This record gives sequence, structure tokens and C-alpha cells, in this order.
Amino acid sequence: MSQLSYIPEGYHAVTAAINMPGAAAAMDWYKTVFNAQEKIRLVNKAGIVVYAEIEIDGSRIMIAEEHPIITAVPKHFAVLQWYLAYMLPRLMKQ
Repeated sequence: MSQLSYIPEGYHAVTAAINMPGAAAAMDWYKTVFNAQEKIRLVNKAGIVVYAEIEIDGSRIMIAEEHPIITAVPKHFAVLQWYLAYMLPRLMKQ
């Protein structure tokens, strides 16, 4: 029986998320400069990136266009998302 991991497949324990203006252009730049691989890109009707993921050397980065309605924190922010091992046993008991 395989062991259940608290980290989603393809991710590490800490994953970066960037909210920025010009997300689509930034993704293109990351692809050119860092050979990033685009994993997913979701755009709204206006063509704005609302969620995307790229992978650079095995590490995922989540990217989205800064938006005044969605962005609840200061502009141009980056977040580190932790997948915490201690949460899995607690969730499995639910």
C-alpha cells in the first residue's frame, strides 16, 4: 500500500505564488529566460490571467494578474504556500 502524501504530486513542501501586473508577459519571460514549462493557464473573458502555474527545474510557481477586487493584500505580492504534514492526520480523522 502506498503512503499518502500531504504534498500534491508535482509540488514541494513550499510553493511560491505571485500576484502581479503583466502576469502573461512575465510567464512568457520566465519561459524564455528560465526555460519554464507552462502547466496551466486560466484566463477570464478579457484575457487576464486569473490563475496559472509554471514549472522551473522541478519547482512550481503559481501566478495571477493583480486585480483590485480579488487582491486583498498590498499590490505586487508574493506568497509562500506550505503543505503542512501535521494537517493530514487531522483531516483524515474528520
